[in-house]
Amino acid sequence: MTDIKIPSYTLICALRVAPSFYKAVQAQVEAQNDPTIVLFQGQAKTYKDGPINPTMFVQDDFDDHPGMPLSDTEKMAIEAKLKDPRYKLRIVNSFAGDNANDRARAGEMVITFADVAYRMEGGISKIAYDLLYDGDGRNDKIHMVEAEDESGVKRLVSEANVPTGKIAPIQYRRNGADTLTVFDPHSKQHRVNLTQAFGESGIRILSSLEEMAQQIVEENREAITEGKFRIGAPDGWDKKDDPEKNEAIIRVQRVCEYIFNNVPEISRQYETAADYAENIMFGIKKVREAPYQGAPAKPVVKQLFGTVKDCCCVLLDDLADSGGSLTQSGTALLKAGAARVNALVCHGPAHEQSLYNILNATVEIDDVERLAINRLTVTNTMPRVETFYANLPEPMQRRTNLLNCAPGYLRGITTPLGPKQQPAPHAKLGPV
Repeated sequence: MTDIKIPSYTLICALRVAPSFYKAVQAQVEAQNDPTIVLFQGQAKTYKDGPINPTMFVQDDFDDHPGMPLSDTEKMAIEAKLKDPRYKLRIVNSFAGDNANDRARAGEMVITFADVAYRMEGGISKIAYDLLYDGDGRNDKIHMVEAEDESGVKRLVSEANVPTGKIAPIQYRRNGADTLTVFDPHSKQHRVNLTQAFGESGIRILSSLEEMAQQIVEENREAITEGKFRIGAPDGWDKKDDPEKNEAIIRVQRVCEYIFNNVPEISRQYETAADYAENIMFGIKKVREAPYQGAPAKPVVKQLFGTVKDCCCVLLDDLADSGGSLTQSGTALLKAGAARVNALVCHGPAHEQSLYNILNATVEIDDVERLAINRLTVTNTMPRVETFYANLPEPMQRRTNLLNCAPGYLRGITTPLGPKQQPAPHAKLGPV
């Protein structure tokens, strides 16, 4: 990555990240050969009552961290840099893991520890919190707030039950983070919450969409040039005309813009990227229904918009949880005559069984059993996805592509943040 240059006097503390992510960042640090740039593995091990011995360094738990624990000599060298005001600290974390809530709490504890133990004592001048997956700013069972239930009675509930997830970004800022970097937020409201906590100059939004768009063009160039390509999201069509609420459709439009700008045959045929998007996007109207009272609600496709017959279709989603939305949408597209359906997901799936659900789902079309999702692309923003991928049988691995978000992360953090103004003052918890 010769076009990337991490600034001097940068300390990068990696908490829970995928091994491939850690190795890519490590390779960049080593290539720059600058002794003032240091990558080290932070402590993210947590237990029932929260992190034990909150510290900047991995101790003896080694709990599937990709980086090796440091020797006492190495710790002392980094300690000296943490006490030096010329240095800036980046804390890299992902909420996803064997316990996403504990991982989030661990990240907040490390921010606080860095702020109190080093910055307030005249050390590091800045603290950046970089989240590869933010989970929409909602950390269940971490931030307890007062909210009214359906009957109007005020109760203490977890922030996950409070609309819009406002508390978490405020907490990051309050704990000591000066800036926040997030990959592919779920919603427009999520972006608003982040900006309210950190200010316009304190937020950096990164995305894996460009790498995904490159892959889409490589895999579907012939279909694209022949007009046999279609793309859409497994949800959100009912809000397609409201950009303030519909991040799903905006993601699809951005990929259409990339195709328009990078495939000459398309830019010659259409006047604008918007014209092209209007021509190739399909829409899906989905609801969640429970098979019986008290059962978990499952996604059900109610209506498909657009013409997909004999076309190569791509589903683009921000997050795969159970995989139900993807497989139900793939089934609907195949029943409508699609030639094949591929899917790309910015985050997840969060569970190993979900990966198998997506890759194993089939539908019978004209007495022939077809795969609901032909190929699946995922990223390593959630660390465990890499393990899930490694555990797949070889035939399934060949149908799955794992994108490394590290290059996008490194390009992002080496790009200046927005307007040259100070980040918002440390936010205070207030009414939701």
